[in-house]
Amino acid sequence: MCILKPCGCTSVMFVKAFSFRGQYRLYTDDDLERLELILNLTRELVSTCWVEIILNMRARMEDMQKEIRQFMEFIQTELSGHILGLKLALKMH
Repeated sequence: MCILKPCGCTSVMFVKAFSFRGQYRLYTDDDLERLELILNLTRELVSTCWVEIILNMRARMEDMQKEIRQFMEFIQTELSGHILGLKLALKMH
């Protein structure tokens, strides 16, 4: 059992409209996916405070995954350059 202190959230905006056209709000596919997640969480009786925490954690995880991909690409590029240099050096000898 876990006892949690209320976070005191009052109003949270989870998704901002991409743009407005007259009476209509336009959302991106990512926004719609985010809304679907929010609906699923709130249907499971997750409070808006926890929804906000979950969304922030997901965003951080996505940022970390992007950084890891960039790092892996950097490593691959560096290794490719070194391997090419070694192959050229071996051909010269």
